[in-house]
Amino acid sequence: MYFLAIETSCDETSLAVLEYSGKPIENTSFIASLSSCRTLSSIIASQADIFAKYGGVIPEISARNHASQIFELFALLMVQLEQEHGISQDTLLASLEAIFVTTTPGLASALRVGHEFAKVIAAFSPSKPLVIPTNHLRGHIASCFVNPRYFENINPFPHLHLLVSGGNTQILHFDNWSESQIVAQTQDDAAGECLDKGGRMLGIPYPAGPKIGKIAGARTDNPLDLPISMKSSEHLNFSYSGLKTAMRNQVTKCGVAGVVYEQQLTQDELHTLYAAAGNPVGLTPKLAWVQSAAISLQTVVVSQLINQFKKQLIRYPNISSIGLSGGVSANTLLRTRFERLHEHVFICEQKLSGDNAEMIGLAGIADRFISN
Repeated sequence: MYFLAIETSCDETSLAVLEYSGKPIENTSFIASLSSCRTLSSIIASQADIFAKYGGVIPEISARNHASQIFELFALLMVQLEQEHGISQDTLLASLEAIFVTTTPGLASALRVGHEFAKVIAAFSPSKPLVIPTNHLRGHIASCFVNPRYFENINPFPHLHLLVSGGNTQILHFDNWSESQIVAQTQDDAAGECLDKGGRMLGIPYPAGPKIGKIAGARTDNPLDLPISMKSSEHLNFSYSGLKTAMRNQVTKCGVAGVVYEQQLTQDELHTLYAAAGNPVGLTPKLAWVQSAAISLQTVVVSQLINQFKKQLIRYPNISSIGLSGGVSANTLLRTRFERLHEHVFICEQKLSGDNAEMIGLAGIADRFISN
């Protein structure tokens, strides 16, 4: 069975074609069934460079960019599909089983572009495939279970999952793929949002989160002594607004020559910081301070995620596995610390941590064909 997947929830336009040849869930494990999904072709066009000058995403600009390039990307996807697998566009459209498209959550105008495009493809496909709305966050979660490092015979449920993307920070408990509930979430800013906004204060271009990881390297200390919210409390949710305020105060009052609030670093300065990777030796006072701030910001964001997740592990002692997904899951420090929390840990591959259509296809197939 062939499926088309479409993702336009924010600032990535992504399309993928997947093939599914799995057995019903009652005949095999969830992991083995989902592993029967094969991505035949995938394409992603990011708008990150466009929004770097704005310091964040502007919804209407994002939507216009999705609309202007999605048909061209589909044509490129079809070329890739034929070159790599010998499947022509006509063959695909004649045998499409369904089109999975992100419809929530995300930017309303951007989501609309993907949904309308899905309806156009369905209308012109001889197979008349169903257009199936798919949840973006379930896409992130589904992407964890196809990491080839895991054994197919592991039953991951009940499962406790930490979802950390640019706009979402949640912990979910799964009895099985069909039955889940949010057991904790942010009360204000999301972790990824805090990294991006804190990085912007330091002059790090959008998206700042991945760049902070490169600047901080493997350091786990907190040079600026930034606060870790809810560290000693019984609260189970997350909060990053206090950290954002503390970062603002540190930047505006640091007194180091050259450090100016939200004054963007040059490309040479960024490359110098990347090369240092947490080592202050040889850096100018300005760059050494920015490096220290990035280290503290990363350490505190990750520490709160780990601390709050540990509290949930106490509440749910009988889970079979834990999982980590979302854009922030690409952070090396977070991945390293999270892997130590349980015997069975599912973390998505780096290539699937950001927004992509492949994960939407995986979630759609799991929801429709594997869900139990």
